Amino acid sequence: MKRGQDSRSLASLSSVSQPSRSTSSASICTLDSAHTSASVPGPTSCADGKRVPARVTRQQAARQRELEVCLLQSLPSSDDESDDELETFDLEPAATCPANYRREIHAHLRELEREGAVHHNYMALQRDVTAQMRSILVDWLVEVAQEYHLANETLHLCVYYTDRFLSRLPVQRSRLQLVGITCMLLACKFEEVNPLAVDEFVYISDGAYSKDEILRMESMVLGKLDFSLSAGTSTAFLKGYEEISPLDAPHAEVDAQRYHCLSSYLIELALQETDCLRWLPSMVAASAICLARVTLGVRPYWTPQLQAFSAYDASAVRACIVELHSLHRKAAAATLRAVFDKYATPAFFGVSSLSPPETLPLVLDNSAKVD
Repeated sequence: MKRGQDSRSLASLSSVSQPSRSTSSASICTLDSAHTSASVPGPTSCADGKRVPARVTRQQAARQRELEVCLLQSLPSSDDESDDELETFDLEPAATCPANYRREIHAHLRELEREGAVHHNYMALQRDVTAQMRSILVDWLVEVAQEYHLANETLHLCVYYTDRFLSRLPVQRSRLQLVGITCMLLACKFEEVNPLAVDEFVYISDGAYSKDEILRMESMVLGKLDFSLSAGTSTAFLKGYEEISPLDAPHAEVDAQRYHCLSSYLIELALQETDCLRWLPSMVAASAICLARVTLGVRPYWTPQLQAFSAYDASAVRACIVELHSLHRKAAAATLRAVFDKYATPAFFGVSSLSPPETLPLVLDNSAKVD
């Protein structure tokens, strides 16, 4: 994410000039070259003799993480660990939903999505903020999440918190970015193992908002959300739906990964559109699964297992699939390209570059019947 691009993408949100990041030499002392080249800067000494901790920049934090990874990789393996003991460290089951709790988890997520549903026309309540400004904000938040390697669930929670807050309180356009980074802070605290610090969000906003402003907004957002941060997001439903309707043989493993990335890409496209709020996250996730199978040419498009588990039939989700298909076809030429560019990278198998189908099949479920 380029810093210059940040200011350009959010320029329309506020006419308030951004404060300069330069500070006087009397308040902040300059690090010497030895400290600047170190992976973790130490405290600096100011003229009054006090020790002021140096701020860790993103580049320095990244170098520190790389050093830690290199250290871990260079550690010799213990000789007293047998192969049997090593085989017990299987991380794969932790990434999937336990089959015996799958339906209970799905029912709980369905309850959460109904309780936290936001009306798709809530932007009509805003006097100074438009739906286009929200889309610009979400596009920028996608770049922030990618830059800091945040989980997809964190991004979806952030947008969910933002929509809930904006549906309950009108805000000025000059404070919209503050609402976005504050909701990202809350989502990081809720979802990430190592959440970003408040100072990092001051840096992300290019100093437009102080630490105290972010903390005050955090208190306000929590109050408007009634301290209810659990949510049934599209990405939460997507995990269960992919396990219910996986790709069958002879599809290779890479196809299964492209299947997951393409489904994630489709639900992320829906984040920028307030019109997609008319559908519950579970329906968006189920529609993304179906459209991903259509795009990859995997039959059946709408599986009996997915229909039984999601409680949606093909006719119920067709309108949502049509909307996602329209977003998919327009994504390459869209002005806001953060999601498209993100999923065009090799890390996501370049799924945004896959050609969407020209038309949708007339029959999605292939007359599939549930046994």
